[in-house]
Amino acid sequence: MARYQPDLYRLGGDGAPAQQVTSALLLSQLLKRFESSLEAFRRTLGKMIGSHDRFLEILERGYVAVPRVSPEAFDAGLDDEDLDLLLAEDPNARPTSNTSPSIFARG
Repeated sequence: MARYQPDLYRLGGDGAPAQQVTSALLLSQLLKRFESSLEAFRRTLGKMIGSHDRFLEILERGYVAVPRVSPEAFDAGLDDEDLDLLLAEDPNARPTSNTSPSIFARG
């Protein structure tokens, strides 16, 4: 749930209590999905993984897009050219600075 608590990983970050609460709430909801239906849990987890993979792909391109603010950037149907164009024109997709995207890659 690190993606939902970025202040924990910023130099001088305070761990933003609101981010910790949000992360705990999301984890609780994920557990409830698991308890209610294994298939519902699989679908939810699949969506979360897909969103995270798209986030990393966008980060590798040098941008940070927020799903609620830039939902089109998370559309899995976009090809590379369309995604680049969307990110360049989206006022909510912020270019990264002083960040090496490779530190976020999965191993």
